[in-house]
Amino acid sequence: MATARVSRYITNRIPERSQLIILFTLLFFILGVALSVRLAAPAGHVLPSVRIAGISVGGMQPAEVAQLLETKLSRQISNPIRLRWDGGSEFIYPSDIGLEPDIDAMVTQAMQVGRQGGLLHRALTRLLRKEEWYHIPLQLEGEENLRDLLNRLRAKIDRPPVNAGFTVSADGNLRPIPEKAGLLTDIDRLYQLVIGVLTESERTVTVPVEFTEPEVTHSKLQALGIRTVVASAETTFDPSNFNRTENLRIGAKALDGAVLAPGEMFSFNKRVGPRAEHLGYKEAPVVIDGELVPDIGGGICQVSTTLYHAVLKAGLQVNARSPHSIPSTYVPLGLDAAVVYDYTDFRFTNNTEQYLYISAWLDDDTMHVMLLGLHPAPKTRLVSNIEEVLPIPKQEILDPELPLGMRVVEKEGAKGYIVTTWRVIEDNGREQWQKITSTTYKPRPEVQRVGTAIERPPTPVSAVSQSL
Repeated sequence: MATARVSRYITNRIPERSQLIILFTLLFFILGVALSVRLAAPAGHVLPSVRIAGISVGGMQPAEVAQLLETKLSRQISNPIRLRWDGGSEFIYPSDIGLEPDIDAMVTQAMQVGRQGGLLHRALTRLLRKEEWYHIPLQLEGEENLRDLLNRLRAKIDRPPVNAGFTVSADGNLRPIPEKAGLLTDIDRLYQLVIGVLTESERTVTVPVEFTEPEVTHSKLQALGIRTVVASAETTFDPSNFNRTENLRIGAKALDGAVLAPGEMFSFNKRVGPRAEHLGYKEAPVVIDGELVPDIGGGICQVSTTLYHAVLKAGLQVNARSPHSIPSTYVPLGLDAAVVYDYTDFRFTNNTEQYLYISAWLDDDTMHVMLLGLHPAPKTRLVSNIEEVLPIPKQEILDPELPLGMRVVEKEGAKGYIVTTWRVIEDNGREQWQKITSTTYKPRPEVQRVGTAIERPPTPVSAVSQSL
């Protein structure tokens, strides 16, 4: 009777559209309650059809889930993984870097399935029992350690692209060296691949890399007309001086492969870059204020000087060149080119109509620089002529600790020079002399300490007796 009265009340008093809304609401409420009762998992148990990292844990208590995951996942994840790439491979051991399953987090998430949200939401969640709804992915502790390890490994995998180049035979012929593509590891992709095999039996990952093309290829050099030696220069060094030799090697490597278009200006400092310890440069003697003192990058001026000689022989336009404050031992006077990063540069312009390629390398005790292009320069030699020798000035320091008139050399001096350098072009037995520049090396003073102490005569014995 009561149900009938409610039905008549709804029919008579409430509009038809509102009646439908109320009925559907009641229907879903009743259905949700019924389903929640019918599908409810026992208290303290995981809902049926829940999987963690592919492992079924439905109907289990949290402690049982944790024990199952510990047994299956921890042992499997700790197995080594082999990374393989072009030219090498290496094993990584997850347990050694603290990479392990986050069991507590996964158990907590499993217990929350079907128990979150409103009553109707929970009921519908439990009704739609499809595995993808209940799949809980693998969660890990120590993921940052894995990323750090992969970033360290990339130093073994990555390689910069290598430009095409040349070797020059004894008869002056060029032999091409083909370019090589570089490798760049896709760290994010590699990380995902490693995570993906942690629960798999096959644990080999091919490192994903991107290929980077070199700036200079052999086909490009051919198109630019790089076919012969335009001019070359050599200077010698002492290979037993390891630090200085290493600086020469780094500088030559940075210089090697530069290509200059017609009309282009070349900057040594811009091409070679800073001489810093983190770039491999070592401490060796450098000239500062007329003195040899140890500093990072000592010897790099021999690279710029050797290039300077090749530039002069090729007849190129020199824009900026500075001598050292004292003569260099590895080249004639007036033919050095000092450089200090971001302060003193060596610059020249390719004032020819051909492209030029700079080749630089070390061989035993010799530094080589060659300018390559389409046409060789005329046969040229460089001549240094001392115009005047400047005497050593004297500098005296009075010293009251030394006997009167005594002289002690505290610092050796050195003569100065005024030097003219020439480019001599040989053409059909005739010589054409072209003045390059005039260079002055200031003399260094000899510093002497001069005694000013006056020795007093000893007191007579008789005088001493009388005073007593």
